[in-house]
Parts: sequence; C-alpha cells; structure tokens
Amino acid sequence: MNILNQETTSGQNDEMNGAMAAVTIDDRLVQTILEKHRHMITYDMGFPVDDVRNAVLELVQQGTGDPDIEEIVTRMEVIRERKSLDENLIAQPPPCPQSTETLMEQNQRLKSILLCHICHKNQINALFLPCTHHKYCVECTKVNDRCPDCGRPIKERIRTFIG
Repeated sequence: MNILNQETTSGQNDEMNGAMAAVTIDDRLVQTILEKHRHMITYDMGFPVDDVRNAVLELVQQGTGDPDIEEIVTRMEVIRERKSLDENLIAQPPPCPQSTETLMEQNQRLKSILLCHICHKNQINALFLPCTHHKYCVECTKVNDRCPDCGRPIKERIRTFIG
C-alpha cells in the first residue's frame, strides 16, 4: 500500500512539474515577445505594458508563437471589447419578458449604433491607427489629427466598409 501511494504521489508530481514547466515556458516566451515589441507598442503607440502582456499571453496560449505588432494590438482591442461587454452585461438589468420596444424601434436603435458618434448621420467608416478606435465617419474626422476618443495622434486613417 505504501508503494502504491508513492507511485500515485510521484505521478501527481510529474503532472505538476509538467504544468509548471509549461507556465515557465509561456512566461519566458511572453517576456521575449514583450521585449521585442515593447518600445513600439508602449512608447510609440502609448499602450500600457500590462495590456500588452495580457494580449501576448493570450496569443501564446492560443498557439501564436511569434505574434507581430498588428496581432498584439488587435488582441488588446479584443480584450478591451470583451471587458466592455462584460461590464455592460453586469450593469444592464435583465431584459423584461414583455418588451415594450417594437421591432421598428429596435431596428432604429440598432441602426443608430452603426452611425458616426459625431454627426449621427453617416455610417461609421474610419478606423484610426494605432489606437484602433472605430466610431466615426471619415468626413467628420478628416481635419482631426488626434483621435476624439483617446486623444492619441492618428498615424493612419483606414476607410472601412460594412458588407
């Protein structure tokens, strides 16, 4: 019985050591990737180091061995959106079983989400880099050199299409 107990314990230790090794490898890989892109993402683009680290960690855990800057920035935006959705779900009361909103009202409300947050007339079609905000139309922001949301300099403005 003692030998069986030792084998079980030994097997559990091996599993634990393997898990710890995987965490250590991930940490080293994450740190290497973070150091490789730190200057560009944190200093030039202005993202917090913790946000970059979380994005790189998620990418490594999902199998991306050497993510580039675009992948890291995109993942940070995904994480931010996920947090925002989680916060909105927590903040919103549960829906009433009998909604007073008609289908037409609901349709109008949903359409308004896709409208420029400045003019409320044109569809959202301007994506700003490096901050990746996507809430405005090109017409309202063509004279701005800074993002209306975060105030960061706009280095590139990409016209987007819904389709």
